Amino acid sequence: MRFAQALNPTYASFHRISPYQGTPLYETLNDRPGGLFPTSAVSPQQQRAVDRMVKRAFWTYYVRPRYVLSRLVRSSPVSLWRQLRLFAGYFR
Repeated sequence: MRFAQALNPTYASFHRISPYQGTPLYETLNDRPGGLFPTSAVSPQQQRAVDRMVKRAFWTYYVRPRYVLSRLVRSSPVSLWRQLRLFAGYFR
């Protein structure tokens, strides 16, 4: 989140990852004690926790005063309406 906020792009996207066995990401995450993904098949509870983190990242990024103000100043009413609908649809 801090990195995305420091870059301050117009749009940011956050997703859960799936580290597949044999990939460098999988090896990196499994080498850590108590790593985020001890196996590539996580439990439903872990998936929900990660999904909550992803939603929190979207919320934290897009509801910052700096971002909201920049959108209000730079966007047309039609563009703002589309962005608001997109944002609201994500949280359903």
